[in-house]
Amino acid sequence: MEAIEVQTRDLFGWFTEKILEVRRAREKRDVLSEEDPTATIYLAGLLTHMIAAPWLAELDHNGPRLDIDMAQRTSKADTTRQRMEIYRSAADRYLLYLGLWDGLQGRQQGRYYQITEDNLANRACAYYGYAADLAHRLPPPSSQTAKVLNEYSLNLGMYLGILLAMRGDVLHLYPAMTKGEEFHLLHT
Repeated sequence: MEAIEVQTRDLFGWFTEKILEVRRAREKRDVLSEEDPTATIYLAGLLTHMIAAPWLAELDHNGPRLDIDMAQRTSKADTTRQRMEIYRSAADRYLLYLGLWDGLQGRQQGRYYQITEDNLANRACAYYGYAADLAHRLPPPSSQTAKVLNEYSLNLGMYLGILLAMRGDVLHLYPAMTKGEEFHLLHT
């Protein structure tokens, strides 16, 4: 076994533990729905993969911007599994984008369309739903994948809340300072 595999396993376990801690802390304040344990494993795997492989930057630059772009990509896919993966990866991108990063921050405002963070959250729900529907059509081992994707489609807000709590409390990712904040910090 190579050292990098052990480190990735340790990171996966750490993310799983932190997700469960954040979830327990949130349950004291909020009433959360009953969660499927595989959904926690999926989120921990997503976070581990994000750190272990530099794929998020690729998705941000090459990812589809509009629903028509997604439709064109899925129409070019040969199999049901490929279409499912396209929808799942787009939904994962939006989940991480909204949950860990600063959201839109004024970007993505086109000349003919206006994209808001609510639009992206709704897209992520829809894409997870499409991916779950496609996963149901695959042979039986994919039924668990369909169950997890459906869980994310129905309860995306809960998972966004977990990621938002982890962003500051666990991962210490804080929003960038605005020009005005920098000015006042330097001149006080």
